[in-house]
Amino acid sequence: MLSAPLSKSGTITYTIEPTELTRSVGLVGVSAAEATIEVLNPADAVLVTRTRYLADYSEMVDALAMVTIEPRKVENAIFEDIICQPGNRIEITIGDGAGTVEISEIIIGNTITVGDVVFGATIGIDDFSAETTDGYGNVSITRRGYRDVTKFPVVVKTGDVKRLRRKLAGLRAKFALFYHTADDTDYGTTVFGRYESLEMILSGPTISDLELIVKGATYDA
Repeated sequence: MLSAPLSKSGTITYTIEPTELTRSVGLVGVSAAEATIEVLNPADAVLVTRTRYLADYSEMVDALAMVTIEPRKVENAIFEDIICQPGNRIEITIGDGAGTVEISEIIIGNTITVGDVVFGATIGIDDFSAETTDGYGNVSITRRGYRDVTKFPVVVKTGDVKRLRRKLAGLRAKFALFYHTADDTDYGTTVFGRYESLEMILSGPTISDLELIVKGATYDA
């Protein structure tokens, strides 16, 4: 289950000292105006700094919405090309000092590039709520948790199939952040979870097809 969010006024800060090479940072269940990632060496020199503004304007569909609806916050934020070697540290600042900020999960680690996601991806929800009907036809619904489900159709180089199978086998039974783009045009496909199944089709000598089904961590009711 997705961790219950930590909530705080102003900002939330973390300092992480990775023991392995880190190339990216992911924030899951984040609610804040902005977030900043810095990489510092033991002498406190800033090696890398990345700031992302986390407003989500997807509901601003017309002029009326722009003046009547406050922008939502994105739920996930991905920072690529962080490059933090062991001995250095990562400092994460969530929020701009105003309002209340939240964060559920922070993921750091390597980035595996699988291939090019093509149209045909599907996004959905598994709802674990229960519905019962008594002998008189009265329906009762017990609200329970749910999870995101994303199917990624990916085009890969046929020569990479063996390597990708080995890499993805190493992610079995592990939670990771799956996405096709780190910016805000992911169409809702980004999901923090584990992949349930992997299917590779050797379509030709140059290009092959792959489908990855990812089931997200369960959200509380």
